[in-house]
Amino acid sequence: MLDTDAMDRAPLPGLDQLDRLADQVGRAGLQVRLVRDIDGHVSAAQGATIYRIVQEALTNTLRHAEAAHASVTVRRSDGELVVVVVDDGRGSDAPAGRGLRGMAERVAVHGGSLAYGTRDGGGYQVTASIPVETVT
Repeated sequence: MLDTDAMDRAPLPGLDQLDRLADQVGRAGLQVRLVRDIDGHVSAAQGATIYRIVQEALTNTLRHAEAAHASVTVRRSDGELVVVVVDDGRGSDAPAGRGLRGMAERVAVHGGSLAYGTRDGGGYQVTASIPVETVT
């Protein structure tokens, strides 16, 4: 039986957990290159959203893409947090499933946007942009 009280007290995953996530996905068979270029504060809510986007994108890659490699870039640019996940798999023109819709909903909560699709030359790309929350 799950200890839901303990789950409620567990800290949200965030940017500091991305290395661990990349390692876990690597052990599952997908080589992941992770690049972070973020200066300054990122709220816990935005950090959790970024983590979940990366987690879902890499999970989709493992399940559907037949890919060997993926790259994850998280950076701050022009007042936005930008997350780009790219794989070298077979791509897909299938309509968005629950995972992609869930990513779009998570990003929309922060006033951001999500784009995804097959790349020219092969592979698949997910890009999320979230306006940086100002801390007062």
